[in-house]
Amino acid sequence: DEEYIESREIRHVRKVWKESGGDPTATLKAMPSPGRGGGVGAGGAMMARERAVLKGLKRYGKDNALMAIRCLQHGVRMFWINAYQSYVWNLAVTERIRRLGTEVAIGDLYVQNRKDDVFCGDNDGEGGGGSRKKDVCIVSKENISDVDISQVVLPLPGYDVQYPSNEIGKFYEDILLRDNVSFCKDTVAEATAKGTYRDIVAFAKDLEWEKVKDGGENSKHGEEEMQQSDIVDTFKIRFELGSGSYATMMLRELMTTTLARYH
Repeated sequence: DEEYIESREIRHVRKVWKESGGDPTATLKAMPSPGRGGGVGAGGAMMARERAVLKGLKRYGKDNALMAIRCLQHGVRMFWINAYQSYVWNLAVTERIRRLGTEVAIGDLYVQNRKDDVFCGDNDGEGGGGSRKKDVCIVSKENISDVDISQVVLPLPGYDVQYPSNEIGKFYEDILLRDNVSFCKDTVAEATAKGTYRDIVAFAKDLEWEKVKDGGENSKHGEEEMQQSDIVDTFKIRFELGSGSYATMMLRELMTTTLARYH
């Protein structure tokens, strides 16, 4: 079983679901008891959401999938939509950098009248007194020289956002078409979202690092010194990122850049 990510019990449940033609009663009977054989790892607790949906299908019928999904907590249902939005955004920003680089391009979206360092419009279009959806504009031939890459944003897909007017807008369209997904205002909450925007570039503030020597002695350095220093085996790093940015991504980029530079 080492070659599988899921346990034998979980794989058995999926097999019963498939072979029974999606029979919720048979599948529920095949599910391991919560915590049996070692708790979460055995699959009982891990399949709590599947169990809830199957009970919903059993209660409301296989033709009423929406009511079955509503047996889950609201936050869980919305999490799945938010996860898909983030997935599409990650694909789009990767493609944006790959195709157009790190310079501002005509057709990009940018935030004008930015009130803080991070665009913070949430899924309701407002956010913490900061920049809002109405501040998002399209880069044109006339204003491109006034826009910095730090102002450029990309949308998390939804029915209340605009998309870039360059080739990245078409990329969004192709992804949503491929996945057969559309975000409509007049539909159930479990199947749509307003959408919002995220900056495509984040900047670390107050960057400091300490070289850790063999004896445990530390030596602090600023950003300029860091760029000039030799390779070190061990160091401690401190920095500050805006809301919605991940330190793990900052470290990944830092270490990837370092490896690429010397290897």
